[in-house]
Amino acid sequence: MFSVCLFGSLRDFLGRKYPPESFPSDGEAQQPAASHRALIQRADSANRRADQRAQLKHAQEHRRQAVARERSALADLHRIMREAIRLRQSEERRHLRDARNECRDAVWADRPTGLAAFPGRVTGIPHLQEKLHRYRDRQETRAYLEYRRQLHERHRTEQKEFQLRLSIQARGIERRRATLDRIERRELAAFESDNQRLALQRERGDEGAHIPSVQQPGSKQNENAVPDVLAAFDGGGQRRALGAVIAGQPTAGA
Repeated sequence: MFSVCLFGSLRDFLGRKYPPESFPSDGEAQQPAASHRALIQRADSANRRADQRAQLKHAQEHRRQAVARERSALADLHRIMREAIRLRQSEERRHLRDARNECRDAVWADRPTGLAAFPGRVTGIPHLQEKLHRYRDRQETRAYLEYRRQLHERHRTEQKEFQLRLSIQARGIERRRATLDRIERRELAAFESDNQRLALQRERGDEGAHIPSVQQPGSKQNENAVPDVLAAFDGGGQRRALGAVIAGQPTAGA
């Protein structure tokens, strides 16, 4: 009987010092924890999206580096081929000039000089030989010029074909790079679209779903519990009895 009066007085004391309307409702008590959980979820989602975006960027950069290496290797190959063609054509032109000079030197070296030329001057044969040599020189000169023209024309044709082949290969690399850029833009657009769709799904799911609280402040057992007040009472039995009275459970003395 004494314990019932004691606990009734304690309940009145707690009711005056801590009125029920001073405590938050279930929704008000759950709102800070729910907001905190939503903030943590948004931060986690943002971190996951940032990691996924970084992974996507890394994969795209790896593909771009592969195309860049291929383009650099192709540029080196073009430079080597261009130098090889230049050296070969230069060697052909030099060989033609050397052959022409050797022919002239041979004709000049075979001309009669000194006493060997004296009988010819008397008979007039050198005059006829000179005319014959001039005729042959003109024929050789025309043949040389025609061959040189054909050689230059062939070199120009080779250069045009080579430049066309290089431009085709370079355009192929540029098309691959442009295609890769379009693919990357589509990947990023799809990534952002998926993120927005998932965010909308999470928001719709959170509106109708029950989010469990960490401490469950609105539960029956803890609705009127005040730990700081209970700590002021001595004795484990009084604390247990007081907890039972607050919870609405009957005591042994009642």
